[in-house]
Amino acid sequence: MSRTSVKSSIFPAVFGQGRSIPLKQGLLSKKSDHSWMSGEWVPKYVTLTGEGLLVYYPSLSDYLDSAGGKEIRLHTATVRIPGQNPDGVQCGVADKEEDHRNEKHSDSNIFEIISLSQQMWIFECRSCDERDEWVGIIGREIKACLQGPCSGVEGDVLSRVLDPGIGNNVCVDCGDDDPEWASVNHGIVMCIECSGIHRNLGSHVSQVRSLFLDCLSEEQITRLTTVGNYSFNQEREADLGRSFKPSPRDDREVKQKFIVRKYRDCWNFSNAKDNMK
Repeated sequence: MSRTSVKSSIFPAVFGQGRSIPLKQGLLSKKSDHSWMSGEWVPKYVTLTGEGLLVYYPSLSDYLDSAGGKEIRLHTATVRIPGQNPDGVQCGVADKEEDHRNEKHSDSNIFEIISLSQQMWIFECRSCDERDEWVGIIGREIKACLQGPCSGVEGDVLSRVLDPGIGNNVCVDCGDDDPEWASVNHGIVMCIECSGIHRNLGSHVSQVRSLFLDCLSEEQITRLTTVGNYSFNQEREADLGRSFKPSPRDDREVKQKFIVRKYRDCWNFSNAKDNMK
């Protein structure tokens, strides 16, 4: 048998006929429940494609047969290692459970994927090196999704929205660099983790949009460029105290307490632009 014929007979069997070759694939263990304190570890065959899609199957044979796969869309998700600050989004876990997993699993082979709706998927690798490979490539794919061709704010407009002169080069709440989300009714920009907390407040409090996924109206863009993070915080954080303001490295629970107090508890804010003049 020629080398060419061997290659052609192997590749369809490994990657599956008619499907795109994954960016990464392999056998991982997945927690059967979305909780650290319950559930069993179940083996899954996991694939990551260049379309921002992670799919896990019961086995390799199921993947080859395209059977039983469950999808995780990474466009509005984050990946993190327990006990470390995530490079992006939210995680809705009770304090006791958070402490439990940080204490026991901070040096383990585990990573989590968390959506803006607070759904969580927990995976375990065979080594820390393998875990870091998965976290790295998933993180890069999330970033690529956010900067994809469906962006609604581009070029000079994006530069004006993210103008450092009005404080829009960092997150309005935690100060993290490179904000990619906005609260269009307040006229501010934020990181993806804080945006998840804003979503949980309800659209009557904060109307969250992606700067890279959503098409913003002229009115919304005008509000983002005329209000801005600096002026907004000068007014809104006046009674909160600087020591209370979280940093990018703080846990989500710290940021959540701050954001709830800042936007929901302190005062009912109806028109950011008018109040900031």
